[in-house]
Order: sequence, then structure tokens, then C-alpha cells
Amino acid sequence: MLCSHGFQSALSPFMDFHWPVRSLWPEVRPLLYQQDLLRRNLQELRCSLELMHKLQHKILEETEPFQSSVAVQPVSYQLDKEGEHFGLTLDTRGFSPEELSVRQVGRKLRVSGKTEKKQEDGKG
Repeated sequence: MLCSHGFQSALSPFMDFHWPVRSLWPEVRPLLYQQDLLRRNLQELRCSLELMHKLQHKILEETEPFQSSVAVQPVSYQLDKEGEHFGLTLDTRGFSPEELSVRQVGRKLRVSGKTEKKQEDGKG
């Protein structure tokens, strides 16, 4: 546009035909290249997410028998707060003190209990 053919031919021994020419409009090729690169990256990400979903599903299928043997029951509790202090009362019927675990994890208090029930038929 701003560079005429006569000017290009006079400088041809020193410059290649694809020598960058300044124009008023941006060059489209770099934008198309970036768009193609973005499209390929998104496709790779989509494939990776699908693979992660399949892997997660397989792991959950394999651990499902273990999870169904563990009974998770809702816990009744009472929370009392007085100023900056608070008290937490949990219903721990069915648990001995040895079967309960109380730990602080960061800013959270984790209370967990594990008990084993023996069957009456003598098998376990």
C-alpha cells in the first residue's frame, strides 16, 4: 500500500519479496495463527478434561464397595456461643471414648468416630 512496486524493485537485491511492509491495516496472518493455536489448546484441554472425568469415574466405581460398607449417619449437635468462646455438644451414643478422634485441621475442628458391630451368628 504505502510501498510501490517501483520502490520494491529498486531495493530487491537487498530485500526479500516478503520483506515486512508497513501499512495502515494490521496483518491478518498472526491473528489467524493465534486463533488456530488457541483452538488447538482448547481441544487439548477438552480431551484432558474428558480423560480426567473417565479416570475419576473409574476410581469412584472401584471405591464404591468400600464406601457402602462405611455407614455415615447424620449427627445431632448443639452449638453454644458466649462472647468469643463457644461450646459444641455432639451426640456420641454408640461410641466409646477410644473410638472417637478430635483433631484441629487448620481453622476447622474434625470429630470422627469408628465402631465395629459384631454379628450375633458368630461369623464376625
